[in-house]
Amino acid sequence: MCRGCLLTRVRLLDKGVQCLTQFVSCDSNHEDLAHIFFECPFVVQVWPMARIWHGIQNAAATSSSAIEAIFLLLHSLSATLSQRVAAILWSISKHRNVKVWEDIT
Repeated sequence: MCRGCLLTRVRLLDKGVQCLTQFVSCDSNHEDLAHIFFECPFVVQVWPMARIWHGIQNAAATSSSAIEAIFLLLHSLSATLSQRVAAILWSISKHRNVKVWEDIT
């Protein structure tokens, strides 16, 4: 995702692909990395369960992009928590892709 491999609908639109920008997991009309990983109501429920919501909020508030927030967060956490964050980010991405490509929630 940090290398631009996760093609959000906003990113596809920026590249000239005509598509809706609505996020598949909620009613948002703006599917970008920040929404997918930090703002969607689904993920706002996930992060507190992992006991790192405070760190997520701080990283997102002090960064200019979702990618910067992710790197800031991973840099500031212990190795164990960084691994947890990486696993959760992967799971959120997988959840989104399964919904987009297989229409399974």
